[in-house]
Amino acid sequence: MSMSERYLHGKPVTDEQIQAWADEAEAGYDPNKLRLARSALRDRFEREHCDCGEYNTETAQENEQQ
Repeated sequence: MSMSERYLHGKPVTDEQIQAWADEAEAGYDPNKLRLARSALRDRFEREHCDCGEYNTETAQENEQQ
């Protein structure tokens, strides 16, 4: 498979996009921003998939601190 045959979510990924991702990774990431993004994704997942009734923000925050 050549670089031009790579796909993401059914759409072709260009060599330029791959290079942009590599440049971003090499520049480094702010760990605080990564933590916030991960927390937001987890909270969204719990809101959308929790079948235990109303979403409990306090419990989510307690779990995040552990």
